[in-house]
Amino acid sequence: SFFSVMMFGFVMLGVLGGVMGAMNETRPSSSVPPSVAAPSEDDDSQDDSVTGDVESADGTERAHAKAPSPPAAPVTIVDLTPARGPLKAQLASESKSAAKAKQTLLVQTTAPKCGACQEIATAMRDNEVAAALMNVRVVRVDIEAFKADLKPAGLSRDGLPWFFLLDSALTPHDSISADEWDANVAENIAPVLGEFVQGKLKERRSAAPTEL
Repeated sequence: SFFSVMMFGFVMLGVLGGVMGAMNETRPSSSVPPSVAAPSEDDDSQDDSVTGDVESADGTERAHAKAPSPPAAPVTIVDLTPARGPLKAQLASESKSAAKAKQTLLVQTTAPKCGACQEIATAMRDNEVAAALMNVRVVRVDIEAFKADLKPAGLSRDGLPWFFLLDSALTPHDSISADEWDANVAENIAPVLGEFVQGKLKERRSAAPTEL
């Protein structure tokens, strides 16, 4: 009958709707999970540790960071003591050692209670001073331990510390004091001592003594 046909049609529509719904539930999603999303080209978290120049997002080149300079070799420092013999004999030995190592011999007077000497000793551990005195042999003479030997060696001066350059006969031919710079810090000491040991220190605050 017509009524039976209508009921059969409604039943078939219900079955078809159920099948279509089941198919939609089992269809895979087309969205990409956040964990596997491709990184953005503008993502600042990307590793930028590459060599050479790097091009930034706006197309300009960022200068590659300059590598720090390697540390200079420590300054060669020798402290003389009376137990090793007379001052003149020790200076002669250090002069030979300097010549063998192709170093300039620089003699410095010092004393245990000399505050400026301690400040300079600290500054000599700085890379800037080490670079300025790269090929220099610093020989420190304690004026209290070698008090009787200073004048015969030409190392007698008022105040501390003094720096001397010796000739082949171990006689000082040039000298300056720490008054040639201001505070005893590396940035003040390095350029002055660097020029002094090379014989290039022309402008001085005080003239070198004529009688050594």
